[in-house]
Amino acid sequence: MTAWTGPTQVRERARRRWDDGSLPRDYVLGKPCPCLDIPVRGPTPREIGHDLARVRQWQGALIVGGHDGRVYDVSMRTIGGRAIGRTAIPDRVTVTTYDQWWRLLGVTAEVRCLDEVLTRTRLGHGQLVEWVARRPLRAIDLSPVWPALLAATDWLVAQSGHGRYLREVSAPGVDTKFIERHQGVLAELLDCRAGPQGSRTADRSRTFASRRGFREPQRLVHLRLDTSLGCLPNNIDEAALPLRHAAGLGVTPQRVFVIENQVTFLSVPVPRGEVVVWGHGFDAHRLGDLPWLRAAAEVRYWGDIDTHGFVILSSLRARVPHLESVLMDRATLLAHRDRWVPEPSPAHGELRALSPPEQRLYHDLVEGVYGPAVRLEQERVDWAHCLRALGDNRA
Repeated sequence: MTAWTGPTQVRERARRRWDDGSLPRDYVLGKPCPCLDIPVRGPTPREIGHDLARVRQWQGALIVGGHDGRVYDVSMRTIGGRAIGRTAIPDRVTVTTYDQWWRLLGVTAEVRCLDEVLTRTRLGHGQLVEWVARRPLRAIDLSPVWPALLAATDWLVAQSGHGRYLREVSAPGVDTKFIERHQGVLAELLDCRAGPQGSRTADRSRTFASRRGFREPQRLVHLRLDTSLGCLPNNIDEAALPLRHAAGLGVTPQRVFVIENQVTFLSVPVPRGEVVVWGHGFDAHRLGDLPWLRAAAEVRYWGDIDTHGFVILSSLRARVPHLESVLMDRATLLAHRDRWVPEPSPAHGELRALSPPEQRLYHDLVEGVYGPAVRLEQERVDWAHCLRALGDNRA
């Protein structure tokens, strides 16, 4: 009997069209209800004659499962002959209305949520019906917060480009945490409202806020400098400034030293005529926007000896061609074998701005010459070794 078509098999066939979204998509778009027409696999005449009680049990379950056509319709056919007589058994199961689909799949409550989403969307947000049709199951999941999502898109569209922060959101039921939590779907909804010409989703190098025309807190440029340079009042020797203000400093250092690790940046002495800048990871490339840094006779960078350290070095040198690396060499790496740690997710792309020795060491790290994912973090390098290598009256 397990090979005969029963209510479970009918439901499994129907479930595929719900799970792939095609059935609720047709419903959202108002298309005619698709027909599910399943040929019933039932007993042969021989099987009927062998175990009639079993056949009647199967037939009864299949017919009762249709609930008098409210779930599905069952058509019959006649089989048999002289041996068992003529008897009618189920031939096909058909589902021809959306209500039948919903009852069969047990998704009446979900469709009610989808209806609520559609009703709200069509009232003032008709352009988003396309999104609901494209992602109906996601729309059902989001139905409890759908009014807030619509309010958020209205506010984001109205306030974009006005120099505001997302913290200033005043849409009903929406705060910055809500936007952060739902920024993926909000991005899709905003692109849908903007249409093909206004889509911004391709620009993944920027944050949600900046892509949508909102201000963000600027990362500060943190620097320490020789007070004889005279660009800060009252002999201040350390400052953290927005990039535009740091770029406008009237300072002409002989040397600039960019250091990746913050505590190392704070620890290293600052010789006369020098500025020391915290590189702050992949933000280091923006230091190329500092005119006084580019104009310095000597610019050096010290970062981790790992693949990403060389990626950062290469990106900054692309902006500052005369940049030199410090303590990012093979000798330093091999002198600290006992301090190596694994590098998470090593890089492997080509870096065009490295010097030949740097390029060779980078490729050795990529290819695992010294072991898999070798990494020597800057803060693990022996401090006396650092000061000897740096020289310049730092020891």
